Amino acid sequence: MNLAPIRLLRHFWFASIRRQVTLSFAAVSVLVMLLFGYGILEQERDFLRKQSVDYAQGLAHTVAVSSASWVVANDVAGLQEVLASIGRSRSLRYALVLSSEGRVLASSQPENVGLYVNDALSRRLLDATASEPLVLLDNTAMIDVAEPVMLGNRQVGWVRIGFGRDEMAANLRKVERAGYLMMAVSIAATLLVALALSGRVTGRLQQLVDVANQIHAGRRDARAQVSGSDEVSALADNFNTMLNELEKSERGLAARGNALSRANTDLTRFAEISAHHLMEPSRRLSSYSQNLRERLDAIPELRRDNEVRNSIEYIERDAARLRNLVRDIQLYLAASEPRGAVCEEDANAVVAALERRLAQRLLEQGAAIECGALPPAVLDKPRLNDLFAVLVDNALIHARPLDPAQPLRIHIGGERGEGLSRYRVADNGPGIPAEYRERVFEMFERLTAGGEGGSGIGLSIARRIVESRHGRIWIEQAEQGGVAVVFELPDRESAE
Repeated sequence: MNLAPIRLLRHFWFASIRRQVTLSFAAVSVLVMLLFGYGILEQERDFLRKQSVDYAQGLAHTVAVSSASWVVANDVAGLQEVLASIGRSRSLRYALVLSSEGRVLASSQPENVGLYVNDALSRRLLDATASEPLVLLDNTAMIDVAEPVMLGNRQVGWVRIGFGRDEMAANLRKVERAGYLMMAVSIAATLLVALALSGRVTGRLQQLVDVANQIHAGRRDARAQVSGSDEVSALADNFNTMLNELEKSERGLAARGNALSRANTDLTRFAEISAHHLMEPSRRLSSYSQNLRERLDAIPELRRDNEVRNSIEYIERDAARLRNLVRDIQLYLAASEPRGAVCEEDANAVVAALERRLAQRLLEQGAAIECGALPPAVLDKPRLNDLFAVLVDNALIHARPLDPAQPLRIHIGGERGEGLSRYRVADNGPGIPAEYRERVFEMFERLTAGGEGGSGIGLSIARRIVESRHGRIWIEQAEQGGVAVVFELPDRESAE
């Protein structure tokens, strides 16, 4: 079934309130006028029909009364005079005076006098047993009535009169034409009134639409200018009030946004400066601890002192942890802004370079990276390096297989989707319970307390990078039973 015409009609109907109002008024007006005109015409037709029947029967009765003595006397001349007295109407088809045997005693057509009638209606008339008026024929073209000629209580003949209904049909046609004219005038008047009313209503509603379009185009000072005291005017007043409140809210939001932006800029700047100043003491602390270790190694007595050596190791380990923490904070602060051109980068080359940098660490931990074919990633290269680096580092720190004899395997895969690229960094570690998979993306969130080398910021850095490109990142259970960090990056068209 072809639905296109139905959709076009729906669009034509619902596209304009004014059209709906006007056409509804027109349809109702046409329906009412048709019903009213049909009722009037039927009443007029019934009235004219009854009038013609009454007139024919009255005339037949008059002729029958006047003809009784002439029928008994068989006086044809007298009967002809009686028929002549009823005049010569254009609608009169015939007037007959018949004997009881059916012989024409007098006729409006004199050549028929003396003949006998033998048609079906006449036989019906002559066979009638009751002496009462009869309507032999009553249709749209003709009325034929018969009246008994009585002399006392004895029937001596019949008077039969037939009238055509041409005049009645002509009168009905006049009534129809007048009705059609009145209908057209009424419909035209209704349409004019509907157009005027709908134009007043929809015209003022259109003002509201125009103001809304101006607001959408950036003219925040546009307001509806609708006068009156009806519902549309009340709607316009409420519309203007809403716009004023929105404008006030926007100014407040803009002011608060500017304040937050300044505060965020100041806070970011403070964090950057703090990280810079914290990095220097951590370097010095590492350098001094190294110098101290070298000096102590030159003193035999202290070289064998385990407490001294453990203290130096604590200092070195905490200095390294502080340095890593400051580095991760710097990465987190820089994660939301590009540090180069945002374009398609070869993700396979980025992972290969990362694997080369981590070769010694992978060897020490007995871990391996397995990388499948990856689709290009639309991201600046420095942040793409950071993204894969923090995810692999997170796996190396936390994904320790439950079976110590089983080596750690980190699998990196990806696929191209509709308008995006999806990547998975999965391991065969112990995994993360479902209720904690969202929490671990928060800063400094850990499933275990202390003892691990991570700063607790790595997954937060990854989320900040991905979401800055309007992507998504989440955790699933890996096929090997561990953690699979999945992230999606939109392509250039989607991102823009």
